[in-house]
Amino acid sequence: HTNAVIFAFGGCTLFATSYHVVQRTGQTRLFLPKLAWFTFWGWQLVILLAAITLPLGYTTGKEYAELEWPIDLLIAVVWVAYAVVFFGTVG
Repeated sequence: HTNAVIFAFGGCTLFATSYHVVQRTGQTRLFLPKLAWFTFWGWQLVILLAAITLPLGYTTGKEYAELEWPIDLLIAVVWVAYAVVFFGTVG
């Protein structure tokens, strides 16, 4: 429940709001719109994988909700793609 609220809802809200605001304040279109789509679908994949693996007990370390390393890598790739789109639009 906590992961779903914080990461799924919060992450999607952050991506969507920041993409909307940067376009409106900069009066321009998003830089690399296909990469923006990747951030959307990549984040959805992260949430889906977390929703499958965590209840099955696949975690890293002793903490109860640490995602496995391939999912962590996907999270890093999605956030780097987000930064490229966001800061590219600002630029």
